[in-house]
Amino acid sequence: MQSLVGYELHYGLTTLDWELQMSILDAGLTSVKPLVTPENLPEVLRVQFIPTPSAIASVWDQAPGFGYVAPAFPNPQPSNDIRLFWQREPGKKRLLQYEIQKTNIYTSWLATRSFYVERFLTLRDERRQAVQQTAQQSQIAIYRMPPDTSHVGTAAIEEMEPEPDAMLGLKFEAEREAVVQDLMTVLLSIPQRNMEPNGASLINKIRQVASTLLNDTSTRKGPVMQKNEAYLSQFLHILTRLEKTGPPAGSRSSDHTSDEPMTAEEEEEELRSWADLRDYQDAFIRSGGFARP
Repeated sequence: MQSLVGYELHYGLTTLDWELQMSILDAGLTSVKPLVTPENLPEVLRVQFIPTPSAIASVWDQAPGFGYVAPAFPNPQPSNDIRLFWQREPGKKRLLQYEIQKTNIYTSWLATRSFYVERFLTLRDERRQAVQQTAQQSQIAIYRMPPDTSHVGTAAIEEMEPEPDAMLGLKFEAEREAVVQDLMTVLLSIPQRNMEPNGASLINKIRQVASTLLNDTSTRKGPVMQKNEAYLSQFLHILTRLEKTGPPAGSRSSDHTSDEPMTAEEEEEELRSWADLRDYQDAFIRSGGFARP
């Protein structure tokens, strides 16, 4: 990523020849892909699609009657505030922190992979379109010029033959399908209590990846994406509500700062959105999880 950012800031990636652009993007994806693997992560930071109670779920089961309570300052916190429980159980608090950290690691990893994939595919498609336009213009020129200039059209046609990016393109298209599967795994495996502490940053990363996958051209959507498009679209709708990118009438204005307390109506709206996300996660797991080709 550092080399890509360096080229972008100093020159602009598109000022380089296509082979060098491919090399930079391929090297970036190759370096980031293995970072989040079972071999490189401890057990507590691994996400797996296993719809069974996790260690963190059992921790919450050991805190019956406790829950999140809004800050009561300057008054003392109620005795059922979950933060009081964590203060008495530092080991369980550490486990919860691992779960929250795990959520941030996986979403950042997905967002980075998605960036490399979409950047490569966009640049490749733009280049192919430019080559086709050049060939068409050269074909027209052939009919308007004497026969001895036909080598111009021949050169353009040869340029349309299979390019060296063909195999690399297949790699990035396969990676795009892998991003879809990993995104669905993250969406189904991470509960609200691990998403919420990461706040808008995490929700924005997931929403950006999901919207990029959904809004792409149909030619880029592989079998996994096509089978899970409806599910992903519904997840995106709920995440957009949580991010409050399009607040409904009566909600906070766009210039509302995060320092201002939420109103009771906004708290209720957010709770409904989190409940919808949890219900949809449960329903999707009961239906068999994400569809594979």
